[in-house]
Amino acid sequence: MEKHQELFNAVWVLRRWRDWSTGCDCRTFEGAGLDGGVLGDAVDCLLAEWCMQLPAIECSQCQHASTGEDGRRVCALGVKGECMQFKPLDA
Repeated sequence: MEKHQELFNAVWVLRRWRDWSTGCDCRTFEGAGLDGGVLGDAVDCLLAEWCMQLPAIECSQCQHASTGEDGRRVCALGVKGECMQFKPLDA
């Protein structure tokens, strides 16, 4: 698929998501065509276009990372969202 068409499709998916998330589109998430990884693929396409495909922060590489009760990685400081206290393991 041509790059221009991929970007157009990605923006169209995000527009459908915005309509769905704000209640303008009353269909289900699946009914709006946002299931099956479509939304994630659209975001990945747009981030790659701006050379931002790598994670902004990798929590598993932080000194504050620990393992939660369910085995998932969690922040020992309890930070949710964007962390401003990232400390690399090798620092």
